[in-house]
Amino acid sequence: MRHIEQDRQIFAYLPALLAAVTAFLLSSPAAAQRDYRPSSEEERSTPAVDALKDALRIPVDSSNKEELEFRQRTLQERVNALQGLRELYLALLQEWGDELDRDDPAVAIDRAIHEQVANRFVGIIRDGLKSGNPDQQLAAANFLAEAGAKIRSTINPRGLTSNLAPDLAALLKERKPAVAESAARALGRINPNPQLAAPALQGLLKTGSVSEKRAAADALVSLIQVVELLSKDKGGRGVRASSQDILGNSQRVVTAAGTGLKDADPVVRRSSALAMQRAGASLVELISTPRSASTLPPAGRKLSDIEKKEIQDYQAEIQREQADEASLAQALGEQGPALASLLKDPQPETRVVAARALAELGNAQTRLARQTESIPPVEPGPPSPVPPSNAEASLRNALKAALPSLKEALSDPDVRVRLAAVTAVEMLDRDAAVAVDALVKALKDRDIFVRWAAARTLGNIDPAVGKVAVPPLAKLLFDPDLDPRLAAASTLEHYGNLAGDAVPDLSRAVGVGDAEIRIAVIRALESIGPESKAAVSALAKALDNPDDRVRQAAAEALGRLGPLAQTALPSLRKALDDPSGNVRKAAGAALIDVTRRQ
Repeated sequence: MRHIEQDRQIFAYLPALLAAVTAFLLSSPAAAQRDYRPSSEEERSTPAVDALKDALRIPVDSSNKEELEFRQRTLQERVNALQGLRELYLALLQEWGDELDRDDPAVAIDRAIHEQVANRFVGIIRDGLKSGNPDQQLAAANFLAEAGAKIRSTINPRGLTSNLAPDLAALLKERKPAVAESAARALGRINPNPQLAAPALQGLLKTGSVSEKRAAADALVSLIQVVELLSKDKGGRGVRASSQDILGNSQRVVTAAGTGLKDADPVVRRSSALAMQRAGASLVELISTPRSASTLPPAGRKLSDIEKKEIQDYQAEIQREQADEASLAQALGEQGPALASLLKDPQPETRVVAARALAELGNAQTRLARQTESIPPVEPGPPSPVPPSNAEASLRNALKAALPSLKEALSDPDVRVRLAAVTAVEMLDRDAAVAVDALVKALKDRDIFVRWAAARTLGNIDPAVGKVAVPPLAKLLFDPDLDPRLAAASTLEHYGNLAGDAVPDLSRAVGVGDAEIRIAVIRALESIGPESKAAVSALAKALDNPDDRVRQAAAEALGRLGPLAQTALPSLRKALDDPSGNVRKAAGAALIDVTRRQ
């Protein structure tokens, strides 16, 4: 028992120092901006810890009784020499082997010694948390916050420090602001069971002071970030997290953070919205990429029993995944109205985060839809629309409800809000038609990315509705940046004969820019049809372009115009001697089409 008393005596000197550090952090303006994740800095060792490390590295023959006894004796001596919380912590971070649960005599020795150290560590921290002394409670909570989920446990897959979650949750109810704030911060970082942690933090969000609420909202963000890191095998030494852990954490965080979205404090609102954004991003990352059509049986013909079974298995796989994701998607969807209301928040940072959260919802909804669309029909005949999954429907309905607010956000003074809003609107595809006027205005935005996204979004909606955007899209063909120009040309191509008003600008654009944009413009003219007759001269000139791809595209477009392209016959005849075989073939085909229909 002597070493336990020594541990506690040394621990008694820590509270004053850690309390002073914590007071400084909480009073600093940078506190609100600090990293939500535990420290990843390398720890400086001590002689006692180094001696334990060396002992752990000694190889042992599990069938040799003397070697086993030597290992038991040596490790016990090294562990008995550890003094104080820090040495215990450093000892637990050592390489104890990857399989402490393996049935092996040597592993059993290591496991028992590891549990001794773990119990001493947990006992000291728990004594501090339950001491009733604010300094000790503060010190213990801060130590846990910095330790995070780095220490594995032989019993709890969430890690050793997560065993202290109930003690931290209890401190949230005490009327000691600094202690509650530190406890909340620690709770978010130790990978606790979310069924315990999220409701406890939600309670603090409801009843705490402003600073306590801020700490609770930050901790909710941490709950997601820590489990994400652990799922990528970062941040924990032997502590792992699965996709189910991410889904469970995120779903409960979303429910809890919803309380903070309407809080009077702007920092609480922003952090709560950030939790939503992180949860949405986690969902996006978990949605698997659908199989390409080339790897599945082709649609449109009678399938063999084996091919039908392959499709049915693939469909069942997608349905199982989406069923797992449904609870998180529903929770996010339920917060859609509150996130939409934050798009009018007086604080620009809050509007930015809310808009980005809605964009993540849109991204997740789109990925779910792509999964569903990738499932080919089992029976031949016209494909029937596949109904959306519950997960997809929850997110889509939330975005549609938020569309009026997103539409207004397209005119927000902050470019980050406008960009996130137009990204969210883009994910709604044809349903974005109600925002067409705002999208047209966004084509003139100062920011290249907003203009680009607006042009892409207009390409998703019904051309009959989007045709009002044809004149500004035509002007965008001469944007200083290539991406908006390409998006404008692609959208005009999608509109087909409804984009006839763009022919004059398209004709002029055929002779401007590099090959990529010229080809896109030519394709748009080709899709418009007979109304592109006014562009015949520009297309004929394009047959002299240095790039053979441009020449080929021009010849093909002239062929589609048929007799309307008679004035281009001299240029097409000349193109029969083009150095490129593809151009010669395209010119020959065009000549036949232009002359045969006379």
